[in-house]
Amino acid sequence: MAGWRGIGFGFMAVCLLSCSSNDGGGEVVRRPEKGFYLEGTVRSEEGSPLVTVLLQGREDGPEGDFYEGILDLKLDGQPLAADSSRLGGIFYEAQVPVEDFAGSHRLEGTAPGGATFKKEFTYAPLRFAAEPPARLSRTGFRLQLQGVPEGGAVVLVLTDTAFVSNDLAERVTVSKGLLTLSPDQLRDVRNGPAQLQLTCLQELDLGEAVPGKVRIEHTLRRELELRD
Repeated sequence: MAGWRGIGFGFMAVCLLSCSSNDGGGEVVRRPEKGFYLEGTVRSEEGSPLVTVLLQGREDGPEGDFYEGILDLKLDGQPLAADSSRLGGIFYEAQVPVEDFAGSHRLEGTAPGGATFKKEFTYAPLRFAAEPPARLSRTGFRLQLQGVPEGGAVVLVLTDTAFVSNDLAERVTVSKGLLTLSPDQLRDVRNGPAQLQLTCLQELDLGEAVPGKVRIEHTLRRELELRD
């Protein structure tokens, strides 16, 4: 069995998808310094009491070096405190209780050169509407979910304990709150203990004034048994 966390994160990197509204435009004031790019994550997992918001600047696009200057960045009007690490450079982080974070939020700030941005997003944690059974049939099954808009999708990773088998990792559309897996999708996953990971992802584009993206994600995990 491949490392299921590695598979999940690798697959998610190429499978970003919208799971909630990302309305709200960037405000164009001035252009930032050439090549400046702002990246970040808003991340939470079921069972964790906190949502972590982390932003960081880069000098030459998304692959460039970390920006070492101090930035003015805010979440819902509150400044994000600057911190630093030896390898990761300066970053801006806030941790908010999950129960207080569901709903609408605003990221805003000023980039080098004076360009500003303001972006709104809605955070809706992914949840099971009905707890999945401990045993699931490889003839196909359905999972009831909350937090995914109609026609949205989640990234699903299902791994077994057999080293010779191929794990399942794909984007699955959710219709009327139901995620459905067919026998054909489960053909390469062996019977027995398995680990299920579901992640709802949203990619928030910060706009033209300050180029950048913020990835918003919430993850569920369950241990289960797959049987004929």
